[in-house]
Amino acid sequence: MTDYQLFRQIVGAMAVGEGSKASVLIDQIPDEQEPDFHTYVTAFFSTAVVQRFGESPGPDVLRTFVDEMRYDYRNAEPL
Repeated sequence: MTDYQLFRQIVGAMAVGEGSKASVLIDQIPDEQEPDFHTYVTAFFSTAVVQRFGESPGPDVLRTFVDEMRYDYRNAEPL
């Protein structure tokens, strides 16, 4: 059975910038559930993109978003 609760915890950790926590949780995904996790993350972010930008975002909207992300994560440290 797929552990969607674990998937939600991982995405939640990613969303708030807790990369170390997300890494630890990702290591708990059984090998046979990895394809399900990738599908879950793809669906989650696809939905988030449509919610944020609508169906057809223009270049200016995307540029603004990228600038916001650069600013918000300017102090982020890679794992």
